[in-house]
Amino acid sequence: MELILLVLVSAMAPALLWMWVFYRQDKLEPEPPRIVWRMFWLGALSIIPAVILSGLLSIVFSLLGYLLLKVIPTSTWVESATIVISGVYGAVLVAPIAEEIVKFLFLKRFAYPLEEFDEPMDGIVYGAAIGLGFAFVENLIFFANYGFENVYLIRSALTMPAHALFCSFYGFALGIAKMDPDWDSRNFLRKALYSGIFFHFAYNLTALFNVFGALALLLIVIGMWRKVGVNILAAHSHSPHAKPESDVLESPSKHDGI
Repeated sequence: MELILLVLVSAMAPALLWMWVFYRQDKLEPEPPRIVWRMFWLGALSIIPAVILSGLLSIVFSLLGYLLLKVIPTSTWVESATIVISGVYGAVLVAPIAEEIVKFLFLKRFAYPLEEFDEPMDGIVYGAAIGLGFAFVENLIFFANYGFENVYLIRSALTMPAHALFCSFYGFALGIAKMDPDWDSRNFLRKALYSGIFFHFAYNLTALFNVFGALALLLIVIGMWRKVGVNILAAHSHSPHAKPESDVLESPSKHDGI
């Protein structure tokens, strides 16, 4: 019982820390904590449909791989490559696609319609909360499967904020889109979702390597922080709660960055 409590507290502590980091960025009109927590626990629940979608995508990719092997002449090189690819594609390719699509849909379904979602920064905060809730449950799974002491540091310091950052890309895009309902934002949102999937893919790929992988993970997370920092500044400038002398007069639809 004490061990279970220790694991739960250890998984929740970094989530609270990173939630505080993101929440502090919402300086103009901070979101109600109850709604932020609601998004966190919805993010935790989102791991269920993400696992289901991952399973379905795995079946699809497996069928495509089987058909591809029927077309390509078999050889030792092809068989070896197939074994390597089949061993990593689930974590590297399928997981980023399934997880980011599900988290995006949860954010759009449960946060976007809220009356409190009234500025771009809200999308970043709610997106981060959903990502952290997802990472919280994922941490519990990793602790159970790989041992608490083996993965705690990298999961808490890098993987958990990474999930929040993945979601922040399309959270920001949803916030920008909501500021201009007449703007056709579909391409903008797709680009933001693809950004989250790409960085998730890059993160999972580098995690397969040891020393060099750890360094690459750190560089990826730093790069995402820098980009999300730019988005936070843009979110503040586009906020209807910004002071009149700020750049808020610029149309949100003119923002083309993710």
